[in-house]
Amino acid sequence: MKKNTLALIALCGAVFSAGLSAKSLPANSQLTLSFDRSSAGLGSLVINKAFTLEDMAGKSLSDLLAAADGQGPAEGDFIFKIYPGTAPTEADSSRNPKDTTFDFSDSSDPASGSGQIGLGGAMAFAGPAVSGDFRLKPSGSDWIIKNYIQSSGSLYLLKNVVTTANGADNFTMTGDIQYHNEDIADFLGGVDGVNLGTFKFET
Repeated sequence: MKKNTLALIALCGAVFSAGLSAKSLPANSQLTLSFDRSSAGLGSLVINKAFTLEDMAGKSLSDLLAAADGQGPAEGDFIFKIYPGTAPTEADSSRNPKDTTFDFSDSSDPASGSGQIGLGGAMAFAGPAVSGDFRLKPSGSDWIIKNYIQSSGSLYLLKNVVTTANGADNFTMTGDIQYHNEDIADFLGGVDGVNLGTFKFET
């Protein structure tokens, strides 16, 4: 009887551990940013052109600036696909695409996961300036989008996040976009905590 009880406990423990095993993001995961063009918070950072993951292959910073010259303002939603696993190495040292190393065990609480999400794409702002080769990473209950083209700095803060588990292996997150208060909002002035639009991350 004692042996049977111990065997049952061991089996339950194994099943429980398997249910919480780390999962990687599917290769088709993507982030969609939907900006409210009427938001006063957008300030002087008018987005003139957006680049997709496919657009970025082999492009230098100069190429991106040239492609955005005379464009804009950009309309519609901006979609950034993840780099599944290892990101490409670009010849231009100004480019620094990020690998996706993120894994999670609870699809209802991906913020408790570890690692980072590399996003392919970029945005060109009036100025001109380009931000891209983004890294998405949780910070408490929020998520931070950080730029890695030319220099590194946190650009957007994803707030008021609502997560929907789509089975054990997939999830959807939605919420609001704000400027990151340390690197951008303080620089612009008067836009700290102002919603710029909404986002959706789906796996």
